[in-house]
Order: sequence, then structure tokens, then C-alpha cells
Amino acid sequence: MLRPRRVQAGPMPHGCQMVVKTFMDMDQDSEDEKQQYLPLALHLASEFFLRNPNKDVRLLVACCLADIFRIYAPEAPYTSHDKLKNLAWVKSYNICFELEDCNDIFIQLFRTLFSVINNSHNQKVQMHMLDLMSSIIMEGDGVTQELLDSILINLIPAHKNLNKQAFDLAKVLLKRTVQTIEPCIANVLVLGKSSVSDLSEHVFDLIQELFAIDPHLLLSVMPQLEFKLKSNDGEERLAVVRLLAKLFGSKDSDLATQNRPLWQCFLGRFNDIHVPVRLESVKFASHCLMNHPDLAKDLTEYLKVRSHDPEEAIRHDVIVTIITAGKRDLSLVNDQLLGFVRERTLDKRWRVRKEAMMGLAQLYKKYCLHAEAGKDAAEKVSWIKDKLLHIYYQNSIDDKLLVEKIFAQYLVPHNLETEERMKCLYYLYASLDPNAVKALNEMWKCQNMLRSHVRELLDLHKQPTSEANSAAMFGKLMTIAKNLPDPGKAQDFVKKFNQVLGDDEKLRSQLELLISPTCSCKQADVCVREIARKLANPKQPTNPFLEMVKFLLERIAPVHIDSEAISALVKLMNKSIEGTADDEEEGVSPDTAIRAGLELLKVLSFTHPTSFHSAETYESLLQCLRMEDDKPLSRSLNADVPEQLITPLVSLGHISMLAPDQFASPMKSVVANFIVKDLLMNDRDECYQVRQIFAQKLHKALVKLLLPLEYMAIFALCAKDPVKERRAHARQCLLKNINIRREYIKQNPMANEKLLSLLPEYVVPYMIHLLAHDPDFTKPQDVDQLRDVKECLWFMLEVLMTKNENNSHAFMKKMSENIKLTRDAQSPDEPKANEKLYTVCDVALCVINSKSALCNADSPKDPVLPTKFFTQPEKIGITVANLQSSGTSPVNQD
Repeated sequence: MLRPRRVQAGPMPHGCQMVVKTFMDMDQDSEDEKQQYLPLALHLASEFFLRNPNKDVRLLVACCLADIFRIYAPEAPYTSHDKLKNLAWVKSYNICFELEDCNDIFIQLFRTLFSVINNSHNQKVQMHMLDLMSSIIMEGDGVTQELLDSILINLIPAHKNLNKQAFDLAKVLLKRTVQTIEPCIANVLVLGKSSVSDLSEHVFDLIQELFAIDPHLLLSVMPQLEFKLKSNDGEERLAVVRLLAKLFGSKDSDLATQNRPLWQCFLGRFNDIHVPVRLESVKFASHCLMNHPDLAKDLTEYLKVRSHDPEEAIRHDVIVTIITAGKRDLSLVNDQLLGFVRERTLDKRWRVRKEAMMGLAQLYKKYCLHAEAGKDAAEKVSWIKDKLLHIYYQNSIDDKLLVEKIFAQYLVPHNLETEERMKCLYYLYASLDPNAVKALNEMWKCQNMLRSHVRELLDLHKQPTSEANSAAMFGKLMTIAKNLPDPGKAQDFVKKFNQVLGDDEKLRSQLELLISPTCSCKQADVCVREIARKLANPKQPTNPFLEMVKFLLERIAPVHIDSEAISALVKLMNKSIEGTADDEEEGVSPDTAIRAGLELLKVLSFTHPTSFHSAETYESLLQCLRMEDDKPLSRSLNADVPEQLITPLVSLGHISMLAPDQFASPMKSVVANFIVKDLLMNDRDECYQVRQIFAQKLHKALVKLLLPLEYMAIFALCAKDPVKERRAHARQCLLKNINIRREYIKQNPMANEKLLSLLPEYVVPYMIHLLAHDPDFTKPQDVDQLRDVKECLWFMLEVLMTKNENNSHAFMKKMSENIKLTRDAQSPDEPKANEKLYTVCDVALCVINSKSALCNADSPKDPVLPTKFFTQPEKIGITVANLQSSGTSPVNQD
């Protein structure tokens, strides 16, 4: 501790001089003397001395008091309210300004006061201390570095933690004297220059504390910080960035608003050439987003650039920054920031991809699954489920495994109760986009395939040891290893696991139960824990072998689907059908929920077929099929609502295929009257998928010669398809059918006996009859309708007339002419029906004549018309009379 220097020589009371000398020579360790002179010390603080009219007396008393504070430190010699009040009120120490080295006295006083203050002092005592020190600061010519150090040292974290009351006293003192002390602080806290201050190494800690006390204390320091942000020394820039990150990011700070140049300069460090500086800037962004949402717009552009940073650690921390803020409050992160995380799910580095995927999964669970912030927040991140499942298309096995883990823990948490878990799955499946649905289906398929591999491996363990068995087991182990992370290392672990299985029968039994089709979700959980427990090694904290086995078990364990789950799923779909489900509340329409539920059940019936084998499930499924009025399924077909046709048509197809004896007859009527006439011949049907799928199935059956030739006439209606590409595809199908039939006739001599059902040209009468019954062909004199008929005829005839084999052009012309000698067998006595039939014949003859000059040759044989559609030919005279009476005449062949 510093002692005050001797006062200048001059006349002074002899008694006071003796007292000054006595206290000056006294040591802190002189306990007896301290006790002996304590009454004198207290007496000197009385008003008599402090307010003495003799200036020299007051000066000598002040010197005594300084030594008294030194001697009795850290104890307070003046603990009473009145004594301190006297010291502060009369400003006893202000007289010391006249001393040559008064600063030593003030330093001693400040240090003593900061060291003695404690919890036992009431607020009034603390205020008198504060008054005493603030009067010295504000009435002096300035604050020296040593005196300022005696104040600032109490702000350093180490001292702050030791004496909280001293820190509070210094804080209030600085706040009270801010205008006087600010210039002095600027002189002491000179960045980048050597300083004699003992606190120079704590300059950044002090700036942070001073900013928290009052930003005005740093008015002259801030420009230095802006300058240091542009320093050529990367480490120096890093230190300043760390400091400013705390200043800008603190909750109550408005520094970014008040000092825009410094804020813009700080943002520039996001693009710093020094990697640690960029990393520190990114880490700051998280706190800033949470404490200052209004600055998100400024940060977004810089985070965008850093999300593409060449450094993996920085890209990783951008994700952490955004996700951390989003988990605190989703409104803190805009769609653009979430988009950066979305992009990083495809990052080239696994660590970055994993962080992005897990972060998005956590946001989905918090705001969609648990709906912690309402519907708007759920809608904002509703895309996450689709994006995460899309990643299953990536080639990396790590990506696939993480998607499976995310699905089991975040999208449909496996630890939910069965009904809640199935409800979650039901509405998730209904809200996924088509690609996400395919990915989820593929995931179940891959898991099911891996279960099959493990089951086959266990079967091999049951067989006698042989070279063939060992080779088969090795191949199976290699296949399983390919389905685990790092397949190279996985091979060794899988071999070790296989060896353990061979030696431990109980372990094999647990694994067999796990992959058993009848294993329930609860049983699976127990099996996984039991197998992991047996393989664990307490002496080995990190066990790569066990981790790899856990990966395998998690992939094959049926943690979502069992008999109980399927039953709950079907019941949930029944509620949607009955209209008692929560479909609308979950954001899907009842129709969408039902259709998705049916598709989900279909997929699960392939991957978990045994789970459907329960009476309760069958009863629930039958309830799904029951209609309100118990009408047959075929009667529910409605061509006016094409989007609702796929399910009933597919159902009817499967029913007919599985039970042909019972349903063959009624299905013929459905095909002829609804599928062909009402659906395929009605181009107003906007559900092109139905027509496209039907055309594919029609082509497949025709090329295998499984359908009669009359079905090929349906291809003529493809001319009405508005899409050029689909018309071109239909033409290729038609061409292939024609070529296959012609080739079959050439290679099979016996086929000549069945030309009526094989010869492609015999499709012409079927086509003419079909077009005559087209619902769109209502007015034989209408030009537009005749043009459509012509397009349909030409679609078929153009392909048939590519070659003129055996005078086929003349043969088709002869058939068209002969039809005009008959009547429509389905409506022989209806003039309108026959008029349309003859009109189509006329158009066909016009097309044939205009496209081929060879059609006028003699026909090689007399065509045979199908009696199912045409009556026997009548005499020419009668036919002409009938045609004339109906306003139609035969086409003039000349």
C-alpha cells in the first residue's frame, strides 16, 4: 500500500504535526498501537477537526485520516453512519488537492473504501462512501491512470467475483461520474499501445463491463474498435470481433442502431479472410437473432454467403446458429434462413448434412407434431417432412440410416402409444407429396428386405456345417454389411456378430423373435435392449462393435407396425369414412385421408402382411367396404367424377381376377357399358390417368393375343387425346399390335382358319360400329362432328394402310361398302342409328379413296362382317330405298 508523501513545510500547530508523524510511522501489523490509537482516530473524524477554520489543521487531519484508512484496512475505522456522513458532507479530502502528491492520498482512500465495503454496511453508509469518492473525481482536475485503475480493477471478473459489493460501488460511481471520467477512460483504454496500467491485459473485459454500466463511458473508445476491426493482424481482429459480438448481442444493447458505421464494419467480418474470425461472426449471429430480431434482415445476407463457405466448420455453425434461434422462437428465423438449412441437407460433408437434417427434424417435431406455436408456425415448417424423406433417394447409406432414425424419433415417434402413433402416421402419409410417399414406401421395403436377409442368416445357422453353408453365410454377411454405415468396417463387425450368434443360443432366440412376423412393437423394444445388454462391455465406454449392431437392430426392429397398430389404423380410416375423424383439424380433407389410408394399408400389406392377420382387423376392413345403402361397388361408378374412379376400378379388377367364376358375367357388362362407352368414348373425361393406364393394359393384353380383335378398335378413340405425346405413344402401340398379328399369321399356317379374329384389317367394321355409337356423334350433318369422326378413322386407317399386303386397301374398301348393305344389329329398326352407321361408312370410304389409288382393285376375298354388330346384307334395291327414305344414299364409287 502506498503512503502519502510529507506535506510542504510551513507554520502548523505542533500537536497536529506529532499526530501526523505518529500515524505515518504506524504499521498495519501493530495491533497494540492500533487499539491504543483507535479513540484518537475516531476523535479526528469529529466536526471539530473536519470543520476547523484553520486550513492547516484541516490539511493535517486529512493526512491523518488517509493513514488511518491505510492502517486499519481492510477493517473500516469509521463504520458509523455519522462519522462517514461528516467525512462526505464537509468534503474533508478535497483540501488535499493543495498537496503536491494528493493523488497518493486519493488512491489510498479509494483502495481502502473498496476493500472494506461489505454486506454489513447499510445503504446510507454506502451512499456516503459514494459521495466522498464522487466529489473527489468531479472536483479535481482529472483522474490519473492509477486512480482510475483503483476503480476499474473492481470490474475485472476475478475481483468482481471476490467482492460483489465493491463491484456494485464501482459501477454506481462510474455511472454517477460518467461525464467527468469518460475522457480519462479514453486515455487509459488505448488499444494497441503499450500501457503502464496494470489492467492493460484486461482491456476487453473492462470495455464489456463499462458498456453494460453506461455506453456513454466508451464514446471515445468505439472509434478505436472500428479501426481495430480493419487491422492486418488476424488475431487482433478476432479479439475485437469477440468483444463486439458481446456488445451488439447483449439483450438490452442498441449499439447496432446507435452506431451504424461500427455495425456495418462488424458485419464485414463475416467475410473475413481469417477463418476463426468468420467462425466467431457466425456464432454471434445466434445470440443476435434471439436478442435482436430486428437485425435478422442484416444478418440474412451474410449468413447466406457463409452457408456456402469453403470451411466445413463454418457451414456447420451456420446451421447451428439458425436452428438454435428457431428452436427458441420460430418467428426469429425467416423462410430464407430456413432455406439455407434446407440447402445444406445436400452438403458434400456428412457432418454438415447430419446437422441440417437433425435440426430440421427437431423443428418439425416442436412446431408440427407438438404444435407449440400454433397453426401458422406449423404451416411455416410443414415442408420439412417431405424434404427429409426425399433425402432417402441419396446414394449414401449414412443418409438413408439417418432418415430412418429421424422418421422413428421425430416424424412418427415410436415411443408414442399405439393409437397416437398410428394417428400420427395416418395424417403424415396423407399430407406427404408423391415423392416423399415413394421414399417412405421404399424405406419400409428396404427394412423388410434387410429383415429377410437376417432371417435367412439365422436359417443358415440351423443347418449342418458345410462348405456350401459357410459360403452362403459369408455372402449373406456381406449383403447385410452393405446395409450398414461404413460397409468396409461393418464387414468385420458383422462377422464378429455372426460368430457371437453361433456361440450364444439365447441371443439367436432373441434375434429370431425380433424378426418374427408376429413380433409386437413392445416385444421388439425389449429384444433390442436385451441384445444390446448382452453385447455391452462395461470396461469399454466406446464400443464400435455394439454401435454397429445397434444400427442393424434399429433397421430391422418393427418399432411402428404390428397387429395392434394395423387394427388401430383401419379403425382410424373407418372414422374418416364415417365423418367422425379429426381430418379437417389435421389439415387434410376426409377424401384425401381415406385415399391415403387405403394406399398406406396396401403398402403395409406387402411389408407387414402378418400384422393384418387378426379378426379385429378383418372386421374393420369389412366395415370399410360396406356402403351406406349396400349397393354393389359397380353401381358406384360415376363417369362424371373421374378423380374418384381409380380406386373402384382397381378394386373391381382385383375382385374379378381373384374370383373370375363369380364375377365374370357382371364384369362383362361393366366393361362394355361403362368402361368402353361411358368412360373411354367420352373425351370429356379429364382424368387422363385412367385412360392412360387402361390403354397400357389394353395394349399389353392385345400384343399377347389375350383379347379379341374388336378391342383394338378402341385405339381409334386415341385421336381425341389433346396431348400430342400420348397420341404418338398410342400410335406406336397400335402399330406394334398390327405387326404382331401379321407376323403371327405368316408363321402359323393354321391361323388362316381364324382370320376373322386375327387379321388386322378386320378391325375396320368394329371401328365403324364403335364410332357410330360415339356419344359425341349426335348430328350426322354437323361438320365439326364429322371432322372428329374422320380423325378417328384416319388414326387407325393410316397405320393399316402403311402397306398394301394382298390388296388390303381394296379389302377394307369392300368391307365398308358391304356394311352399307346391312343394318345396325343393336338397333336395326332405328333410322337415326342406321343413319349414323352409314355416315361413318361414307367418311371411311372417302378417307380410303383419298389415301390410296390401289383401293379400286378387286378385293382378293369377300369380307365377313361380325353378326354381333351387323344384320345380314339385304338386296340392293331395298337398301337404297331405305337409305333414300332416311335421307342418306350409298357413296358413289365412281
